[in-house]
Amino acid sequence: RNNQFHVWPVSTVDEAIELLTGIEAGTPDSEGEYPAESVNGKVLARLREMAHIRQEFGEHHKHHDDDDDGEHGNTKEGGDKRDDLYE
Repeated sequence: RNNQFHVWPVSTVDEAIELLTGIEAGTPDSEGEYPAESVNGKVLARLREMAHIRQEFGEHHKHHDDDDDGEHGNTKEGGDKRDDLYE
């Protein structure tokens, strides 16, 4: 069909990433850091961002746990702690 389909052999996921995206996958430096504009660098940055968000979320709820009655995850007001997610 108009020569639009190709099979490209690759040896690693990084090779496939580069082939499919046209962006360098990135190679870690001696400290394990990837170039910021590489696919792996962007993935690492996003994972760190998500870890930071999760840590803040945990800290937020850790402080709110001090205010609950200690039973079954309910707050003194009788609501479920998960309600805090939507405030």
